[in-house]
Amino acid sequence: MSTKQAVAMLGLGLLPLLLTAGCSQQTDQEFSILDPLGLGREIFGIGKQPVRVGITLVHADQRAAAPWVPMQREMQRSLNQPVQFEPLQPFQIQTHLTSGRLQFAMVGAEDEAEIITGPEVGEVIARPMFEEGANQSKALLVVAADSDTQSIEELKEKRIAFGPIGDPVTHVAAMKMLEANGIPIDSIPRELLPIPGTLRHHLNSFETAKAVIYERPLGIAAGFVAKDDYDKWADTGGSLLLLRISKDQLRVLGETEAVPNLPDGPVLASAKADSELVKRLEAFLTEELPKRKNIRARLGLVKYEVAAPDSGVPGMPEARTESHE
Repeated sequence: MSTKQAVAMLGLGLLPLLLTAGCSQQTDQEFSILDPLGLGREIFGIGKQPVRVGITLVHADQRAAAPWVPMQREMQRSLNQPVQFEPLQPFQIQTHLTSGRLQFAMVGAEDEAEIITGPEVGEVIARPMFEEGANQSKALLVVAADSDTQSIEELKEKRIAFGPIGDPVTHVAAMKMLEANGIPIDSIPRELLPIPGTLRHHLNSFETAKAVIYERPLGIAAGFVAKDDYDKWADTGGSLLLLRISKDQLRVLGETEAVPNLPDGPVLASAKADSELVKRLEAFLTEELPKRKNIRARLGLVKYEVAAPDSGVPGMPEARTESHE
């Protein structure tokens, strides 16, 4: 290949880059070789900055979507932008709302009192209403059906299986339940594998139940499974060969306190969030979401209401009063 041919081929290779660079200087629309008309960004939201929503709940089961994921996807479609839900502590949400890194946050009723830094944080824009008892999950403490263990107190200093690390139901609420029944977490024997010195954790309820049923000779005395999972198992017909769990293989010793599937406190908007974006989210929560019955049913959600003027978080400004009816 001659030098002239090489230069010509290099110029042809750079031409699309030069053309797209020129276009991007003249308009806000973004173009690329793969998307020359910019339709991906305009129609599907590809390449747009995400809307970040802090949430004071954690979902640790990697094999199942968090309960709020369908609502998150519908929110993304409505806003025409990627939407990220970020599990955070209340003090972290306070910090990131103040800085503007989070545009919005969904917090628990018990958490909102911790966000008290003042009007530079943001405002309450909506509050949820739930069907009684529907917005919650529980874990069941189970033993093998033929186990000699008859009470929670008998599990002291015995190996107990938990759900994923950090799971709000099968780990966090489970530990609280044990301690409330006189079993300090420090008294539970630790594992050698896979990580020495840790509690026994499983990816999901099926794996926990399997350990409780079949690993009793190895010292697993009990375990915590999600009640929602337990309720779906058949009454009979469990089989290791068929990878099936049934209720008659287990016996329930107790259940944890209920944990919300969606924060039961207000939706907050950062003081630095774009005002038009805030209005669009308000419209989604109060106008569009009520039409998505399947999404609301999974969360036990009746509706979101625009926050009343006197319902703000302590230290926050009063919410706007316009209605979306």
